[in-house]
Amino acid sequence: MNNCTQVSKYNIHAGFECRIAVISDLHDCDGADSLVVVEELKPDFILLPGDMLERYDVPLWQMLADDVEHYSRKPLYLAERICSHILGAIFDPFKKPQQHCGIEYLKKLTGIAPVFYSLGNHEKMITQEELDLISGFGVSVLINEYRCIDFKGSRLVIGGLSDGVDLRRLKSVASDNFDWLSIFFDESGFKVLLCHRPECFSLIQSAASGCNFVQVSGHAHGGQIRIGKQGLFASGQGFFPKYTKGLYIGNNRHAERSCNSSSGKLIVTAGLCTNEAIPRINNPLEIAVVDFV
Repeated sequence: MNNCTQVSKYNIHAGFECRIAVISDLHDCDGADSLVVVEELKPDFILLPGDMLERYDVPLWQMLADDVEHYSRKPLYLAERICSHILGAIFDPFKKPQQHCGIEYLKKLTGIAPVFYSLGNHEKMITQEELDLISGFGVSVLINEYRCIDFKGSRLVIGGLSDGVDLRRLKSVASDNFDWLSIFFDESGFKVLLCHRPECFSLIQSAASGCNFVQVSGHAHGGQIRIGKQGLFASGQGFFPKYTKGLYIGNNRHAERSCNSSSGKLIVTAGLCTNEAIPRINNPLEIAVVDFV
């Protein structure tokens, strides 16, 4: 079981210098120790690709009904999701009590660097009042939208693809599909996309049409239990998942921590969650640091 925070550093060729810290999957845990780590890293920007809060109060029957409706034509994937939900319900009573520290954590991050935040599946039930509060701290919440930033003479385009959020409940005019991505990828500048689920990478590569970009993701919790460099299980990918931790280029995991490729790249962080019933084994808490050069 690992509760110390590991920093994984990556170098990506972008034609300008910039440091980004990627933090995911706090799930409303305390995270105080990681704040010290982030401050020492001195990032120019902080990116949060989802599940910083725990707002997923959805009954098991509703989750199962939604999956049957959406994945009936993918029986193997549907079976994996149903097993995942049932196991989650079985182990849920053994989870550590929620600490509800996520919003205060977000506030403290804004004192370190500009913060960009997209929503994950466990923020499905976030309220408009909470979003207003978070935005009031200075956090840029990206719900299927993007921001263009001029930084040291270069242009950075940061987008956020939100996961499973019911836009009808929020005062959002954002698109609830992938259509906005074509506009995002047409923007001039280096693109960084926050997307909670790493398994969306192939779809996003298709939308990018050869554009150079970096996707940052979490969700997989490093596979929870790692056997060597392989994670055991990730929601949405099943057993022995492909995308759990590290740098991926195209369809392959990249063994090195640096990359000059002009194709799409994916960086997955194992995140900061410590409240799971199943302990993290050989899988320390992690913050990813991306140095653009």
